Amino acid sequence: MKLGASILTNTWAALLRDIGHLVPSLMSDRMDDNKRAEEGCNARRGPPPPMLPEHVSKHTLADWKDSAASYVRQQLFDKKQFVTDKELMFGGTIQELVCSDINISDGKRAQIFWDEKGGKETVRNTFRRKRQAAQNAMKIAFRGK
Repeated sequence: MKLGASILTNTWAALLRDIGHLVPSLMSDRMDDNKRAEEGCNARRGPPPPMLPEHVSKHTLADWKDSAASYVRQQLFDKKQFVTDKELMFGGTIQELVCSDINISDGKRAQIFWDEKGGKETVRNTFRRKRQAAQNAMKIAFRGK
């Protein structure tokens, strides 16, 4: 039994000695890996990606207006027939609903579309036309034509 115990002890001692030599080299390798990874991250960071241009092309603007009018006609008018100027202001409930539906997430671009490029007027006119069409349909129905 003593022979087996001494062999086991010698084996553990040899193993610990080997591990003792390996641990510092493993730690230095890990530190080198961390430095390389950090340098890689810094190299990827660089300058921020280019922002979307603040100007809006005519094609994009026309698409946004068509999408906003379609959203008002198909989904919003069923829930709300009359809108106030406060709701149509930038930051109002109608503006937020319309801009989120047509995927304008950037606040600056949303404000440009809404206030300067006619988004608010498009929505206001769409509500007005839809309301007028509903009134005309009711008049025809009451007249019996």
